[in-house]
Amino acid sequence: MQLPRMRIRFPAGPPQLAALYTKGAPSQIGICMDNRRFLNGLEVESGVGPSAIEWRDRLAQRVDPEIFVAVAGGRKFARPDGVDNQ
Repeated sequence: MQLPRMRIRFPAGPPQLAALYTKGAPSQIGICMDNRRFLNGLEVESGVGPSAIEWRDRLAQRVDPEIFVAVAGGRKFARPDGVDNQ
């Protein structure tokens, strides 16, 4: 018996992420979705020190939180089927 293919959605809101690097303390990661910024699951207004936070998009690519585009020289990731660019 095969299970039906289903798209997984996150009805609880944007993910809450942190980075664990080999050196230094863990750091929080902000998410840019739908031209909005989220940190720890809460929306962050423009001008609230976004440059001090590492910002990622839905594909985990580093983005500029002011203009919502990938950072020059940032690592590119493939887009899986069923995941839109926004």
